[in-house]
Amino acid sequence: MTFCNKTMRYLIPGTFGLLAILSGLYLMVFQLIPDLLKLKEFSNAPQCEVIEILKLEKIRRVSSSKVRYNYKFKYVYSVDGTNYTSENPTVYKSQTLNRISEGRIYDRLKESQLKSTQIFCYVSPDNPSDAVLDNSSSTPTLLVQLLLIIGPISIGAFA
Repeated sequence: MTFCNKTMRYLIPGTFGLLAILSGLYLMVFQLIPDLLKLKEFSNAPQCEVIEILKLEKIRRVSSSKVRYNYKFKYVYSVDGTNYTSENPTVYKSQTLNRISEGRIYDRLKESQLKSTQIFCYVSPDNPSDAVLDNSSSTPTLLVQLLLIIGPISIGAFA
């Protein structure tokens, strides 16, 4: 075996392994950790009544024979006599994980509108201009996110 063949034999899997590890670390640093911090911030957040829903949309997208939905939210709530507007449906910032929660939130809000029941949001104790409609931690959502991190790191470590 020549030097070039030996080098290529280890260089390609090593490069792939390094890229997989880096992508897993990127997901952990820029998605999992911020989501967990936001979840902690909103875990004991006070409930506040939503005064008005300004936007509640379900947008259908078709791409390569798959149907996906994007959701748009905008609502008004009041804290200590001051009105605030938010577009945050959930604590999760990851687009993939957000879609899982957003569909559930959209259905709940539509049902509340039909039945004319009160809708509540959760307001950050540190920043009243920051609110979410759902502050629950979803074990399946966090597990999916964890698998998206562990998978590339594991593949990279064994490449």
